[in-house]
Amino acid sequence: MNEFLPPDDPSRLSKPSVPPLTMTTEDGKPYTRSPEVTENIGESLCWTIAILLARYTSLLNEALVFNIRRFRGHDEHICGLLLQELTQRVTRIVKAVIRGRDPLAKADIAMQVEMEILELAIAPVPSRKSEVLEVAFTQAVRRRAINLRDQLKGTVQGNRGRYKPVEDLDEEEKKRRRPLEFAPDSRNSPEAALVAFQDERFRDQAYEIVMAKLEGEDERMPLMFRLVVVDGWTIWSANPDVPTVARHFGLTRGQTRYLFEKIDNIIAAVLDAYPGKKRAATGGQR
Repeated sequence: MNEFLPPDDPSRLSKPSVPPLTMTTEDGKPYTRSPEVTENIGESLCWTIAILLARYTSLLNEALVFNIRRFRGHDEHICGLLLQELTQRVTRIVKAVIRGRDPLAKADIAMQVEMEILELAIAPVPSRKSEVLEVAFTQAVRRRAINLRDQLKGTVQGNRGRYKPVEDLDEEEKKRRRPLEFAPDSRNSPEAALVAFQDERFRDQAYEIVMAKLEGEDERMPLMFRLVVVDGWTIWSANPDVPTVARHFGLTRGQTRYLFEKIDNIIAAVLDAYPGKKRAATGGQR
């Protein structure tokens, strides 16, 4: 049996190693997954089919892409379920990036980004563009959405329905999305704080600074921050089908809130260190 397909025996002791990526950056450095992604992939390699079908929605974005490639050509049903989950995540990321745009233009951008990402996810031959999805999935999706948004500025396609009275669909999208600024357990969320940085490059830098500081705190905090800010998980939900940070770490609602208050204080310190980068986009908080 292919060592990367689910084991028949869930008690199998030997854990298959996670295969490395094959591409390198322009300066020759090999593409590498984060430790969290590598660990998540390793866990999924030991899941039986039944466990996989019950847990695939909890996979990190990059681990989800790995498993799509793992089942491509082996099980159309499972691969189809994973692709459907991937599409939903891409849509959420794109809509978060281009919120406030005309609904028709937003739908066009989301559809095109989805097609590009799905093609890369199932590409039979690896490339830099395809393997980066296992390294920095959200950043790859955001970059495509931003590029398409900029290309549509000033075009007829990008402004269809601009002057037509429509419902405020953004409010409905806020209810459906799962980014941290709408999570119920955070007074001043890390995601809302990071949005204060209008400069894209600086916002990425701020994320790295926050992650570095979190590594010196509770060992769970870096992954908690990533799950919410990067992968769009909620902190807590009564719905057992919704991936949450509390459920992932086996914490109570109060325990999870306490840890995110500590995360929020660290983000506040990062923002205070760069007062010139603050913007009113956060509604004046901080």
